[in-house]
Amino acid sequence: MFGVLLLCMAACKKENRPLDTKGTTINGNWSLASYSGGIAGFRHRQADANPQVTLSITADGVYRQYNNGNLATQGNYAVLKDYPFSKTFTADALKIDNDVLGSVRLQLGNQDTLYITPLPQWPDAMTFEYTRSNIR
Repeated sequence: MFGVLLLCMAACKKENRPLDTKGTTINGNWSLASYSGGIAGFRHRQADANPQVTLSITADGVYRQYNNGNLATQGNYAVLKDYPFSKTFTADALKIDNDVLGSVRLQLGNQDTLYITPLPQWPDAMTFEYTRSNIR
């Protein structure tokens, strides 16, 4: 049964595309769908309705995070290719103003998903999973 599940998951048509330095592939509106990871071991949880977290990433380089529709964070963003999080770990990174927010990965398919991991070099790092939405 587990093998069938793995085959079904592998058959889903999704592809990882490299992000460009202007971040145009991540432009759009995103809603927090779930998060996973944590020090106590692997956990995967659906995002609670409160607060509802949404991101707006625009083509003119502006990143906005809203909590329950209220602007919580705003800044200019860039996607840094192969950012050195440690001596042994590099990944694409999302930079807001002068701070690196974490690694960023985009999975495109039936439901586009944006993964942001604040401390990706840690094996149990939290990862926030956003799905593309029409919500501001």
